[in-house]
Amino acid sequence: MEKKVNSNCIQVFARAPVAGQVKTRIAARIGPEPALSLYQAMFHRTIEQVNQVPLSHRELWITGNPDDPMFAAVKPEFRIFTQQGKDLGERMRFALQQGLTRYTMVILIGTDCPTLDALYLESAIEALNAGNKVVFGPAEDGGYVLLGLTVMVPGLFEALHWGTDTVLQISQTRLKDLSLPFKLLKPLRDIDRPEDLPGLATLSPPLVY
Repeated sequence: MEKKVNSNCIQVFARAPVAGQVKTRIAARIGPEPALSLYQAMFHRTIEQVNQVPLSHRELWITGNPDDPMFAAVKPEFRIFTQQGKDLGERMRFALQQGLTRYTMVILIGTDCPTLDALYLESAIEALNAGNKVVFGPAEDGGYVLLGLTVMVPGLFEALHWGTDTVLQISQTRLKDLSLPFKLLKPLRDIDRPEDLPGLATLSPPLVY
């Protein structure tokens, strides 16, 4: 399919809302049902922010049943696709590669960062429009909460220990080795461990779960 001129797409990765299978590290502290409620609240907050970005196409990449009410509620604004791959790197690469067959730039995010708002997404689009091939939204723990591309980058998703504090550093080194221009946005905090929960108190409006 031919790419649309000057078009962008925001992809959201999400898991099926099943107690005991989402926010598992937090669930160990607060219980599976409260952790599920937190996950659903963060999902809806993310979708709300993406919907506020003007002139962007939207895709939801999921695991689980695409007819789940939580996923079905985002239609028709979002097209829904199923994640493909053995690990996170493969799933990200597949989604981004598919997106770049349809759009000139693709931005991929998850649902773990409630401070990632529409303005942050717009700043990522601006960074790519300025000529950067890659844009990262760094996570405070050393990974990233956002990845945007205008081209597929060889080796960017391979041999990384996802969830560790070396992911962003290694990714930057690989881009420098390839002489590809990239930009880092301001760091944000993921909410995926019990010690991250106090960060919810700083949100405006507050996140209720």
